[in-house]
Amino acid sequence: IVHGSSAPEPASALAWALEQAGRLPPLREAGRAYATIGVFDGVHRAHQQLIAGMVEAAHAAGAAACTITFDPHPMAALGYDPPLVLTPMKERADLLTGLGLDVLIVLPFTPAVARTSAADFVELLVTHLGLAERWGGPDFAFGHRRQGDVPFLRRLGAERGFAVRLVEPLVWEGDWISSSRVRTALQQGDISQASGCLGRPYRLKGRAAEVSGSVGIALYPGDGDDPDQLLKWADEAMYHAKRSGKDRFAFHSDG
Repeated sequence: IVHGSSAPEPASALAWALEQAGRLPPLREAGRAYATIGVFDGVHRAHQQLIAGMVEAAHAAGAAACTITFDPHPMAALGYDPPLVLTPMKERADLLTGLGLDVLIVLPFTPAVARTSAADFVELLVTHLGLAERWGGPDFAFGHRRQGDVPFLRRLGAERGFAVRLVEPLVWEGDWISSSRVRTALQQGDISQASGCLGRPYRLKGRAAEVSGSVGIALYPGDGDDPDQLLKWADEAMYHAKRSGKDRFAFHSDG
């Protein structure tokens, strides 16, 4: 895992992180990479399908499988209120690397990164990672003002020698699986819907303790957890679940 936050100069975090990744054994030995870029919040089943497919194809071709993700959420750097985070960065990294990735790059989404043109971003991927295939969904776009959409990438790929591979959205129970769908399900207390999209039970990591004299659970953030996120999710999801009466929460404590 390469963390762009370790760059000596924040303004150069993107170039620094990609250069460091290119020096790692998987990329240095393979000489080329299949790569995907995104927040991947929640690492839900559609994310899993995309990344697992890329990993399998990359390894079959003798290439390294690389994912670039962002922390904090890009909307924060663009001046908007970011959505509630489903998976803190440490948990997200564990889930992503568990899919078989050779290299995970975590970039701080700074104003400098937001201003990077799609062409410059791709040039860094080609230079440092040896980009061979760029994987993503049909609505994917990146770079300043989202210039790097699929037609743009295909034109640039023809010039710079990389392919663009599209993976169709994953549909479950009549709708696309997405991070927004998981958030909506949790906010409405529909835990079975959220778990179905994630492919696993949703967890609020922390310490649980019985509240003396009342019926309930007190949640305390664990190491590296965002207390605001923990309490907001607990408050919203538990409230709606109690009203619906159709779902229950299970808490696990490590002591």
